[in-house]
Amino acid sequence: MTRVEVRPCRCVVYVGAAVFSVLAVGAAEAQSVSREHHQDERVTFTVTNPCNADQVTVEARTRVRNRTEPLKNGGFRSRTEIDQQGPGKAVPSFRDYDYDSFSFTEVRSSEPFLRFESRQRERITCEGNCRPSPDRDDFFMDTRVRCEGTVDNQTCRQQGTPEGGVCR
Repeated sequence: MTRVEVRPCRCVVYVGAAVFSVLAVGAAEAQSVSREHHQDERVTFTVTNPCNADQVTVEARTRVRNRTEPLKNGGFRSRTEIDQQGPGKAVPSFRDYDYDSFSFTEVRSSEPFLRFESRQRERITCEGNCRPSPDRDDFFMDTRVRCEGTVDNQTCRQQGTPEGGVCR
């Protein structure tokens, strides 16, 4: 197995925007109303396979689910899930790939306590005309970050492969 350095999954952009929008709504509105949003569509985008530098154009089914609800203690909770799955074609190798990405973010807030949890998984797996093992072109990344505390005093833990992923 080879460890590689990679940029954060593009899901971070979606998750960061979701967290920011939840906090921007304000605790008062979140405490009084439950809101739920679902979006399901096909999107085309390009990812770089860090194992071999292939540029993989993916046509993925993308599902986004967001729910914000009040808590009995006067705070609120917001959960966002982003799931992307679909086939891809690489350049310059013309290899066929399968792309699978999942991101989960939860924010809980009740004055003055705040908890943030994020989990991400990204898999880019070669499905056709692949190189034989051990030089496979498959990329795997799993990360989990959890932060708890107040705005001035937080403790964060990371698990998985936060700096990169694994090629197999």
